[in-house]
Amino acid sequence: MKQRKSMIEMQWQITEGGKVVPFEEYLRGSVMDGISGHVFYDDLLATLEAGTDPDTQWTDVVDYIAPIAGYILSEALETDRELYNELVISLKDALVKLRATSQENKTTNDKVIELDQQEEAFQDDLDNLFQLLAGGSYVIKSFDNSVKGQYSITVSESN
Repeated sequence: MKQRKSMIEMQWQITEGGKVVPFEEYLRGSVMDGISGHVFYDDLLATLEAGTDPDTQWTDVVDYIAPIAGYILSEALETDRELYNELVISLKDALVKLRATSQENKTTNDKVIELDQQEEAFQDDLDNLFQLLAGGSYVIKSFDNSVKGQYSITVSESN
């Protein structure tokens, strides 16, 4: 089964000579006087807003959000050092928070199982989850199905 395209990916179907141009490559060639002056400024804002949607995938972040963020950081460094420092401190705080969450999950032996009905491996992943739970060593700690057809299930060792 082929994975469906995200709203962000559909928004940025850029072609040159009939070939699809990766967004980062397009952005690199089109940001001349800083990203805030980009001809598609409103579309870039819409892309960042779409990045908060529950349907956002890691590929959207890597392919679209991260390149925009990189140019925002670069321009802030050149034009507004205070804004740049705020952004970098926010990134540092996020990294610290991620590390703490990661360490907490490691010490509790939690496992996060991601299920996506659009993926070919969905049935196998679901079977593996059932086997893990049926073994009696794990219980469901949390369950997130905020995105239709996608599930994030955290299991932890039973006491």
